[in-house]
Amino acid sequence: DSTSTYLTLSFLLGYIVSRTNESDPALRRAPERRRDWRQVLAVSVLFLVVVGSVAYAYNIKLIRHNLLFLKTLAYAGERPLSATVSAYRQILDLSNFDQREVVIKLGQYLGQRGLGGGLTVDELRAGYNFFMTAADKAIKANPADVRLLLSYGNAVNVYAELMKSKDAAIASAALQKAEKALLTAAALGRSRQQVFYSLANTYLIAGDSKKGIEILEQ
Repeated sequence: DSTSTYLTLSFLLGYIVSRTNESDPALRRAPERRRDWRQVLAVSVLFLVVVGSVAYAYNIKLIRHNLLFLKTLAYAGERPLSATVSAYRQILDLSNFDQREVVIKLGQYLGQRGLGGGLTVDELRAGYNFFMTAADKAIKANPADVRLLLSYGNAVNVYAELMKSKDAAIASAALQKAEKALLTAAALGRSRQQVFYSLANTYLIAGDSKKGIEILEQ
């Protein structure tokens, strides 16, 4: 599909250039200056080479991005946390593609590994700091994406739960981030009840049962 599109655009450009010159009265009085089909073909080929090269480089990068993403998802459970986080870092650094799905999967992975036990405080902090930085960037680019905001809130809730008994200050800061994201998602509409369940969970983790119950009763 991409190849046929490039070819069509190339020949269309050549045709437009040809017709433009033929419609010029000055050129009609000077037939020797008109572009023949060889000139049209030359313009088309030049355009095809330039656009095709850019598109080829983009597509190769996209294929590398998607392949690395799929491999990371497939082998995440078999690798150490540091190796998987490093792979996610590679994916995010490959290009400025829309990274929402990558960020969502990263948050889910960290939650599964964290709740599974065996991670140190430093590993949790490093992994979630990386996640929150990447997620903040994705949210800034897509501020009205309820699914992204909900996923962020859920992931950070898990982080706060894990850190609550280890570092109360970190847990409190994480809960503030989760609350902000989930309140933003809630303000975008009530079509997702899960947003309110997650927000109630934020308050329950923080020890504010009353506020959590009020959210559920809305």
